[in-house]
Amino acid sequence: MSQPEVGATTSRPAHFSNIPLPAKLELKGDVAANWEFFKEEWKDYEIASDLEKQPQAKRTADKLGSLAEIISALDGCFKPKVNVIYERFVFGTAFQEENETIDAYVSRLRTLASTCGYKELEGEMIRDRLVIGIGSYHTKKQLISN
Repeated sequence: MSQPEVGATTSRPAHFSNIPLPAKLELKGDVAANWEFFKEEWKDYEIASDLEKQPQAKRTADKLGSLAEIISALDGCFKPKVNVIYERFVFGTAFQEENETIDAYVSRLRTLASTCGYKELEGEMIRDRLVIGIGSYHTKKQLISN
């Protein structure tokens, strides 16, 4: 009996056969975004095919290790390294833009702060940046007095 060739397609169990596999991971363009999209597609596939309910042994890819380990390793390859100093610089210089609502400014600050590694101080840092960066002197004065 011959062994299947590397890269050859293998048959899937019958209960998986009606569920299409996720599209191949695109390694061109924004690879980090492509990787996030692929992971979401894979999670959806696992749920739809009931693969997530299978024992871990069935969820491994050619005994390379658990799927979680594989995904973690690929995360390390595709997720860009965060330059915390730069992210904090961008956050620290974020001022409310002309015609930007306070809600939109706070939302932007939350997004910027999420990559700064502030952890439990994140809320306080957003509050302080809001007070410093808000355009209205009257609103700034009210925030400081509270």
